[in-house]
Order: sequence, then structure tokens, then C-alpha cells
Amino acid sequence: MGFDPENVTHIIHACPPRNITQYFQEIGRAGRRGQPATTTLYYSSRNIAKTLPGINDNIISYCKNESSCLRNQLLSVFGFQKDTI
Repeated sequence: MGFDPENVTHIIHACPPRNITQYFQEIGRAGRRGQPATTTLYYSSRNIAKTLPGINDNIISYCKNESSCLRNQLLSVFGFQKDTI
């Protein structure tokens, strides 16, 4: 049993979660049943400081990524290829 909304089309994070797995699970709440969806993640250097207790390197890398597709980065973390989802 879980939360399965049909009408969520945008997820906004005011700061990054502690790890990429948590982020992936949270953004997965949007775009159910094949509906288009977008996500927005706001962060600052302070939010992603390595000194922040519990923050994982993979979410830091995701936030700092300026050169590759973020969707593909997420998919590769979980072993998916772009064409499989």
C-alpha cells in the first residue's frame, strides 16, 4: 500500500534529499500512468556541502552536474538505460 496520485505533474524540492535513492523515489510520485511530469530541485552550495551530516556523494554529484543529461544520470545510478524506461 502506498500513495499513488494520478494528477501530480510537478515535484518541487526546496533542498536536496540525503541520497539519490530517496530523490528517485520522491520524484517517481509524478507522472503516473504515462502522464508527462517535471521536477525541480533547488539547492545551494551549503545544501550540498560534504560536511552536511548524512548527505551522500551521489546526490552531491547529481546537484553539481552541468554537463550531462540528469535523467540519464539518474537512470544509470539504478542500472537502467535510457531506452528501458
